[in-house]
Amino acid sequence: MTDRIKAQIANKAMKKYILLNLVVLAGLLVAFLAFGYGFLKSIRYVVLVEALFVIAWKDHYEKLIPNKYLLIMTGIRTFLLIGEWFVYPIYGMSILLSSLMGVAIGAGVFGLCYLISRGGMGAGDVKLMATLGYYMGGADIMFVMILAAVFSAVYSIVNLARKKTNLKAEIPFAPFVLAGTSVAMMLGV
Repeated sequence: MTDRIKAQIANKAMKKYILLNLVVLAGLLVAFLAFGYGFLKSIRYVVLVEALFVIAWKDHYEKLIPNKYLLIMTGIRTFLLIGEWFVYPIYGMSILLSSLMGVAIGAGVFGLCYLISRGGMGAGDVKLMATLGYYMGGADIMFVMILAAVFSAVYSIVNLARKKTNLKAEIPFAPFVLAGTSVAMMLGV
């Protein structure tokens, strides 16, 4: 094991983060059973949430969303999409179109925000939302984006009121995407 991995495992924040991950995962599994999600949808959502935990940690501490993580996620989703098409051949085209619409909405909305904000939002956030759209589909990505935006706004307002930050401070967006996605899934999206 490398020294970097050993240091992160010893980190108290990492231990809390792992505990939060397990709590969220348990909550999601209960929601999946309650809402009667199929096996492949459950696997897709677990993969998505676990990847978002890793990305949120990286974004929080390094203000970076690595492209290789998003490429791996895209490959896994493509594999699962093929599986969903074989399991549900009647709905295969609908599943594919929904996924592509999710990519278009996620990349389109956040791409526009990226252009308008002139660097206030990173290109990694745009790619993350496109990948999230690929997993969630066109109908659900908007709800997740709204939740993530609301969570980040509340966080910013609270920190401004407590004088812990200022208006020009950068905040990582991936943790709010994780929160929004987890809440949306627990609500049955």
